[in-house]
Amino acid sequence: MTAELWTIDDLARFLRKKKSWVYENYREQFPYYKVGQQIRFDPAEIRAALREHRDNGAGGI
Repeated sequence: MTAELWTIDDLARFLRKKKSWVYENYREQFPYYKVGQQIRFDPAEIRAALREHRDNGAGGI
């Protein structure tokens, strides 16, 4: 795990998606950590999840 974890805002900016989309989809789409009441994402794990779900014409993220 990297030293810096992303917030919902960071992930939305990285994905170029609206924050509302991230809130609706993060549980099913991405590995995440709960820090108290807050959700955090490891950037390396997000990139790995995106590689695993790469769209090869069958749909994806």
